[in-house]
Amino acid sequence: KLLNFTEHVQTGHEMLEREMAAQIERDAKLWGDNPRDLLKEDSLKKIAPIFNVKGDQELLASIGSGTISVTRVLNKLRPNSAHSEDVIQIGGKRSDDRDAQIATADDSDSGNVLFRRSRCCLPIPGDDVVGYITRGNGWALHRRECANMKDYLEKSPELCQSFDYQGKEGQVFQVFLIIECLDRTNLLADLGFTFGESKTNITAVRTQSHVDNTATIEFAIEVKGTHHLANLTQKVRNMGDILDIRRTSYRKEAILKYEPMNKKKIK
Repeated sequence: KLLNFTEHVQTGHEMLEREMAAQIERDAKLWGDNPRDLLKEDSLKKIAPIFNVKGDQELLASIGSGTISVTRVLNKLRPNSAHSEDVIQIGGKRSDDRDAQIATADDSDSGNVLFRRSRCCLPIPGDDVVGYITRGNGWALHRRECANMKDYLEKSPELCQSFDYQGKEGQVFQVFLIIECLDRTNLLADLGFTFGESKTNITAVRTQSHVDNTATIEFAIEVKGTHHLANLTQKVRNMGDILDIRRTSYRKEAILKYEPMNKKKIK
């Protein structure tokens, strides 16, 4: 047992160093002038009580054994970070499709064209978007890979047209994510921190644990477009313990019934 503890301490220290190096490479300004000092004994002892461990060695051992997330520890070590309890902030829906704009593939003026996002695939700015003209409701916008759009393109190509779907400054669009992961303590808090770092609002969340020690977490979030979404999903994949992350729609996989909700926090 002592040997295992010593090995876990060494592994935990190596994990902290690797993850800190990666975060410094992404944004060195967040870590001050002497980031390596944050990994010293005094700094680790200071934050150990937050994780309900005795001291720096126990904290490192917990990181090395996988019971405490290295990302969460670095969050507490980072200069000027509040040592408050980790929570996910869930806000009410802010996305609004009505102010978005579309342009045809040849950039002709489409300012007065009536359109809507199709709920079967929920396109966002940056997607390869194709519209299907409907009776009385204008263009129904779909992602090109959407099963419904593939059917329209095959059966009624004359009713379909490519569009450039554009959002206005600060506008966000609702999308849904399903994350398959290893089930562990504080994973939801770590995900919330990652979403917060990416300036991504979470509007709904649901979790389900499985008997094989994995979990499925379903998020309704708001993003500005595909670039924002790609950056977020890459950060989630880099967390560790993540088996899969995919974008979906609530109609296709029936994940979250989206209703207006009051702001609240979940631990």
